[in-house]
Amino acid sequence: MTDKDSSGNYAVAFYDIGGTDPTPDPTTAPQPTTPTPSVADGYYLVGTMTEWKADAAYKFSENTANPGEYMLSTTLTATDGIKAVKVENGAITTWYPDGMDNEYTVDAAHAGDVTIYFKTTYQSDWSTFGGYMYIDGGSTPTPDPTTAPTEAPDVTDRTIIFSNNKGFGTVNIYYWSEEDQPVDWPGVPMTYLDTNEMGEQRRRHAADG
Repeated sequence: MTDKDSSGNYAVAFYDIGGTDPTPDPTTAPQPTTPTPSVADGYYLVGTMTEWKADAAYKFSENTANPGEYMLSTTLTATDGIKAVKVENGAITTWYPDGMDNEYTVDAAHAGDVTIYFKTTYQSDWSTFGGYMYIDGGSTPTPDPTTAPTEAPDVTDRTIIFSNNKGFGTVNIYYWSEEDQPVDWPGVPMTYLDTNEMGEQRRRHAADG
């Protein structure tokens, strides 16, 4: 029994005899964020060397000399399987060419340091490489680090450039000299050089001798 107060009422005391703290009001949940894409939008070379994923090291850049064309200087290894892709919002949305089991497998002639040209529309004269890419160069030997590199001879006056204004699918050159027999018919393929301001592909060949 507790004591009465001055008005004759009993004073009652209450005591906390244990228990848990009250649960606080829940806080506002954080707003979800959009993940930052791992690679920028654009066109990429993918293949077995990238596990078929877009990699910034294999991103094509625009060829300012030929609008609508893209290019990439890189190193390829023989037996690599390669395609071009379009990346949007960090994901691959288009394959060039589309479908399965139609990638280009790099051969020995196009392994090494190369420049790859790419267009989003099919090019019949690039069909060897799948129709969307053209590989220029390859078979680059690795110099012996103990041997000074040999200066390349000047072949400026023996380089032949042909402008394909007729749109031939395949461009070969047939030639001979007083010292050598003619090359085998129908000649040897000319190497893609560039596309001029009139949209004509130019090809070149450095003749021996």
